[in-house]
Amino acid sequence: MIEIRCNEKDLNSKQIPFLPTIDDSSLNAFLPDTPAQLIKSEHFHNVPIMTGTTSAEGLVIYLIGQFDARILSQINEDIEILLPSHFTLKRGSKKSLEVAAKIKAFYFKERNISEATLKEYVDVSMSTESYES
Repeated sequence: MIEIRCNEKDLNSKQIPFLPTIDDSSLNAFLPDTPAQLIKSEHFHNVPIMTGTTSAEGLVIYLIGQFDARILSQINEDIEILLPSHFTLKRGSKKSLEVAAKIKAFYFKERNISEATLKEYVDVSMSTESYES
């Protein structure tokens, strides 16, 4: 049984910023039309589930107003917040501070962490989350 879990109006709205990309330029395209149209026409690849990722997908939290910008200033005061939880470094140790500084330098360069560096914050957060999942 095929089930679409959101209606076509929602799929076409800007409320869902990350959607499948239609590939109509290839003869063997996986998505030559919208998923809804492919299902209606019964011309689709029969796969049990379709999933994907996109760059900066964590920004959706910011877009829907579920982001608390205070975390950004907290990171400037305590860069060890950037450390993934699976790192077994003792907080406050020389090694912990060194690794946190390297993570900050890699993602943020010399910039302070703020809403101006939100994309970089999302990148570091999603990298850690993906690894831990």
